[in-house]
Amino acid sequence: MLLEARDVKKSYMSRRGRKDSHGGVAAVDLVSFGLYGGATLGIVGESGCGKSTLLRCLVRLETPDAGQILYRGADLSRSKERDLREFRRHVQWVPQNPYSSLDPRMLIRRVVAEPLIATGRRDDDGEVTAALNSVGLGPWAAQRYPHELSGGERQRAAIARALVVSPQLLVLDEPVSALDVSVRAEVLNLLQDLRTEYGLAYILVAHDLAVVLAVCDRVAVMYAGQFVEVASAEDISGAPAHPYTRALLSAVPIPDPRAERARERILLRGEPAPLSGATIGCRFRSRCPVYLEVLDAQAKTQCNEVAPTLQQAGGSSHTVACHYPD
Repeated sequence: MLLEARDVKKSYMSRRGRKDSHGGVAAVDLVSFGLYGGATLGIVGESGCGKSTLLRCLVRLETPDAGQILYRGADLSRSKERDLREFRRHVQWVPQNPYSSLDPRMLIRRVVAEPLIATGRRDDDGEVTAALNSVGLGPWAAQRYPHELSGGERQRAAIARALVVSPQLLVLDEPVSALDVSVRAEVLNLLQDLRTEYGLAYILVAHDLAVVLAVCDRVAVMYAGQFVEVASAEDISGAPAHPYTRALLSAVPIPDPRAERARERILLRGEPAPLSGATIGCRFRSRCPVYLEVLDAQAKTQCNEVAPTLQQAGGSSHTVACHYPD
């Protein structure tokens, strides 16, 4: 196992200044998963569901309140910063916005070389050039400033910065959300090519299910700080079990205009549940079409009183947290 999360939890102070089961905001609430070398996991959900917070915990930009994060079996959850240098070399972060993640005062050559310096390695022109070439930027880009590059070129430079230390895992936080639609496909194709060439593993976060399905083998659907469905990309796209997953899938555009017009869109009502540790029952029920339109009063009692946990649905690798997935 390359990277494993076990019951990871991260809370923040509420507006009342408390951080406990009643007043705290549980951005990530008991999330577990495992990732093997060369595998890809996509984490999808709406804004505010805890995706980016989970990523920050995985790369130790945040320290989780509870649970374990293991890299090749070693627990990193409470490791000191000085002990994380080797981990940082093998696991690299690609931030969401290339406009703000690249220092505007630095040449791209210096930007890409930053991880080499941070991990105690020699600042090598050959490695920087190789990293730029691998993402489709030639040596010409090394002597440019970030503002002289297009948005797509800046994101390629951000990926080159992550690749320069030869990592085993890239953690990508919304890697194409800040790009024009015409550029997104190019960056997604680049990620596919890099994975094949270097045998990289990916954890990719997005709010757009289509982006995740284009890149990842497995998909975890996140809602209100928890995973509600985990399955292969094929099962998520072909046989979604959770009502929230079905709603996300119905928003993915279909290339055929006639099929797009004919299909049913699932529009969720209401607002997401508050990320409070005091939540009882299913966090999705206030917006769930099954709960609101199908279940009788007796069936709703279980949703109101018992929080669903991930259980097998269909294949052995397909799990869903729903009392009535059918």
